Amino acid sequence: MAKKRSHDEATAPHDEAPTEDSSPVVESGYQTITINKRLFRVKAPYAEGHICNVHEAGALNQTMAENIRNNFATMMKTAAEKEGRTLEQTDLDAYMETYTFGARRSRTGVVLDPVDVEEKKLAEIAVREAYKKHGTTVKAVGQEKFQAHVAMAIGEGRYRAQAERIVAERQSSVGLELDLDLAA
Repeated sequence: MAKKRSHDEATAPHDEAPTEDSSPVVESGYQTITINKRLFRVKAPYAEGHICNVHEAGALNQTMAENIRNNFATMMKTAAEKEGRTLEQTDLDAYMETYTFGARRSRTGVVLDPVDVEEKKLAEIAVREAYKKHGTTVKAVGQEKFQAHVAMAIGEGRYRAQAERIVAERQSSVGLELDLDLAA
């Protein structure tokens, strides 16, 4: 959940230069982006609860419409090629009901939150370890029961904090330079 900021906090100047370990979103109303392999701070004035002016609302609506158009165009092409059918307005309406503006999606259309992905990995490891202790395997138990056990482990929330730490660490190390000798 984003922290609510006043307009003054969101637009206050930031004196610090970005560093390689800067997180992508900085609480001071700025975020760090990479341009030509260099880090720069840019304004990030929008937080949960921000009231948009007419221009901001127009830009957000245009961006959302373009995202929907691009995503639905891919869906139309797939439906035509694989199913031989043409998608209609009702299909678009159904898609828009499930569309979440700003959520990252994979090519399969599933929302991929990096913390959720990491939490699932940790839960899967824990369930496999529990199976091993009981002398069994995923194959012996079956995929359906395995997924149910993973969902139960996730539901308990015991891996969430660890997943958040792993993702935060991974994000803070993004941008590290790697010098490879490709001639070798």
